[in-house]
Amino acid sequence: MNMRLMYKFLISFLVFCSVAFADNSTTSGNREVSDILFARQSIAEGKYYVEVGKYLDALEYFETALEATSNKYIVADALLQKATLFAHYLDKPEEAANIYEEIFKRFPDLPQGETALYKLALLYNDFQDERKALQYFKLYLQYYPMGRFRFTASFFVERYTKKPLYTPRQRFSLPPVTIKNAPDIRVRLYKGKAAKLKGNMILKDTAGRILYQYNGVLNLSASGQSIMVNYRPINTQTLFIYSNGSYLSIYKKKSFRKYRGYFKAFVKKGKLYVVNILNIEDYLKSVVTSESPSGWPLETLKAQAVAARTYALYQKLHREDWSYDVVDSEGDQAYNGVRNETDKGIRAVAETTGLVLTYRDRPILSFFTASTGWYIDDPRYIFGSGYPYLRSKPDPYSAKEKMGRWTKKATLSQIEIYLKKKGVNLGTIYSIQPYKVTPAGRVIKVKIIHSGGSKVMRTYTTVRRAVGLYDILFKISQQGNNIVFTGGGFGHGIGYSQWGGKALGEMGKRFDEILKFYYEGAVLKKMW
Repeated sequence: MNMRLMYKFLISFLVFCSVAFADNSTTSGNREVSDILFARQSIAEGKYYVEVGKYLDALEYFETALEATSNKYIVADALLQKATLFAHYLDKPEEAANIYEEIFKRFPDLPQGETALYKLALLYNDFQDERKALQYFKLYLQYYPMGRFRFTASFFVERYTKKPLYTPRQRFSLPPVTIKNAPDIRVRLYKGKAAKLKGNMILKDTAGRILYQYNGVLNLSASGQSIMVNYRPINTQTLFIYSNGSYLSIYKKKSFRKYRGYFKAFVKKGKLYVVNILNIEDYLKSVVTSESPSGWPLETLKAQAVAARTYALYQKLHREDWSYDVVDSEGDQAYNGVRNETDKGIRAVAETTGLVLTYRDRPILSFFTASTGWYIDDPRYIFGSGYPYLRSKPDPYSAKEKMGRWTKKATLSQIEIYLKKKGVNLGTIYSIQPYKVTPAGRVIKVKIIHSGGSKVMRTYTTVRRAVGLYDILFKISQQGNNIVFTGGGFGHGIGYSQWGGKALGEMGKRFDEILKFYYEGAVLKKMW
């Protein structure tokens, strides 16, 4: 069972549980159970989106869980997930520290409270604030003398009491990033039980010993914690697969796809992973024209190349302890192998080699989306935390392009049924109204008027999914049971707009001018 099937199974199980509890009764007990199940489901979805690199989606689901229930176990878990996301993936250590402290103060008797205090101490340690780290490690041992992390906490307390303590001039200051040569990138191509490879291959173990030489179709599968090669067990959890001639291929979406570089196959928690390892510049040769049509202006493709290079490098720096840096889908960015390479895309990569968008000498989190509609949004207004280079402003270029404006029609019954499947049984829905709207016009929350009263919910994780809206930049009109969404944009509305970049390229703008419009304040830097 692959990752997606496991995820669907988990959601189906939660939905089954929610339906079992959520009948037509309007008792507070049943509603509370439904809210808890919906919140748990939202946390599960958030974790999935972290794994595939969709951090904004993950935040939406963690926020949804926080707003769905007051159950202390759920709230503590959602806050912990949110803090970890801020600390490890979004370069927001100060926000993470505040949330960790909040969890500990609110829930000291829960496992999440213990974990939060320990992670808070580690966070200060990672940023070399030794006084604060010592303070929180001591506090951890005071509250949890027999805690799960007592040995590590004791080690740091002993270490810091034997030396002068260092306090940085600026708390949570992120160090500059310097890279001399173009790095390799690890792209997860597959996660599941079995995969088919094709080519003239050399298989080696972790010591570099040749185990097999094979020409043709090779079947890999997971058996316990070991790999099976053509249904025969081999005594290793990890294989390196190199081409003995042309490209390596893996069977994906009903065909074999060719890839540059080499493969690493390994088993982790009973799952087979296949990771493509190659130079980042070779990786981009496919990404640019997997993300944007090759018929678009060269300067637009060059802007896409820089945004994609920056994004890949950012993820690599933040996933060093992972077994891969990016996934090959739109979760991170689309990567379809050699078949999507074009001369124009390769030229766009070559003419921008090593160029990365930076802020204070660090690669930025270069979010990009298909279309921002008519207005770029600021994550501050949606999540309460933003970046200086991601600002809200009108986008007249995207507005005139595909997905710049659209209309979606639905019925209130359709939304009712969707929410009920998710475990949210509101009875009959009478109307939906915007409740919280960003200055750009994105509807963050809606107020749902129903037979049991009213309920405020996050739009992105509920109504957007129920109706299949492309973005949450819209206005609502209603006629009886019918509801019309008049909107624009495709995605989250933050960062570079691919359709807007196309329009700017057709206007004769250079790639650096295109990027400056969408990442205002970011600096182009030659990293290698």
